[in-house]
Amino acid sequence: MISDVSLIKKLKICVMFRSEFGSVRTAQSLAATFVGHLAATVLTLISVSNVLSQEKSCCTVACRGSVQSVCLSASGDIAGVALYGENSSIDVFSSKTGKRVGTVSEFVAQSPWCFLTSKGFLVYPITIYIAATQDYRGGIRIFDVTNNKVVCEGKQTDSASLTACISTDGSRLATYYSSGEIKVWNLANGDCLATLKNSDASAGLAFVEQGNRLAAVGEGCTVVVWDVMKAVPVGKPTRYEGYGVAVSGMLDEKTAKVMTSRGTVFEVFPDGSCKTLGQVDLGGQPKSGSISSDGRIGAFVYVDTTECFDLTTRKLIRKLDASSGFRGQCCSVSSDGKFVCTGAIKVVAQSSSEFSVWSLK
Repeated sequence: MISDVSLIKKLKICVMFRSEFGSVRTAQSLAATFVGHLAATVLTLISVSNVLSQEKSCCTVACRGSVQSVCLSASGDIAGVALYGENSSIDVFSSKTGKRVGTVSEFVAQSPWCFLTSKGFLVYPITIYIAATQDYRGGIRIFDVTNNKVVCEGKQTDSASLTACISTDGSRLATYYSSGEIKVWNLANGDCLATLKNSDASAGLAFVEQGNRLAAVGEGCTVVVWDVMKAVPVGKPTRYEGYGVAVSGMLDEKTAKVMTSRGTVFEVFPDGSCKTLGQVDLGGQPKSGSISSDGRIGAFVYVDTTECFDLTTRKLIRKLDASSGFRGQCCSVSSDGKFVCTGAIKVVAQSSSEFSVWSLK
């Protein structure tokens, strides 16, 4: 539980340095063996420079259960991790120390999601919104992580929830179900505001136009924008090659951005139209991804690494390698694009996971 906000804010970031040689000492040893003492000195300086530019503050925490999703607060100093297993839970950690500062465990969920938000994306007090599949029926349960209590609960549906998104102000949640329906929920009381039928949002959802419209990205990267209250699609569907990897509404909720498996980045507008912004050079077939709410940073998750791109210049800025014996599962970029949280599952024992918070500053 979070009892002293000032204490958490004063915690210092733990910085871990690594290099492609494993350590600076290893780099020195290799250089000395092949090119002598002088070359070793030069290579050591180069190695130290690479370490400082490639990997800054990293906090890694081991968890029990299979990680389903991760999220970051607006400033990146608090991380949420949704875990599925014998004892499903949502855990909240300080990104600076790796210390658990809150937990939610009193729920049954096949595929839990977690969102860190409150009005205006304030970090404190923290409220976690969970779109949880309970007994294979999709519903929502809204928790206050500070006391592990249910704030409100939405009615269950007859099918499993697959994807979800939350509005910037934390007032609405949209969930997509295997039945082909999207439901939009009022997070103040758990009421269902709208049901969008015959839809496909298997790749992701994002609110646009201040929560009045919803961008749904489906199979084959087909994009449809919905008028939420009228429950009708707006404009014509737009299709891109590949499949959708990441969908995110922008901070002002006027537009949304989407990244595809082909590396295409495009913008979605409230009238249903789309505009291609460019292409990034991917290192393979990504499993999942995330886009910062300011639209600057995009991250792609692979089995053994996560690639982070500057979406303005479309250049690769960081590679974040998963620990040995773990495979990448999911990621989340903070809204300001300064931090990335990655989640990975242990290959041998899938009931074990880890998450890491990286600084891109």
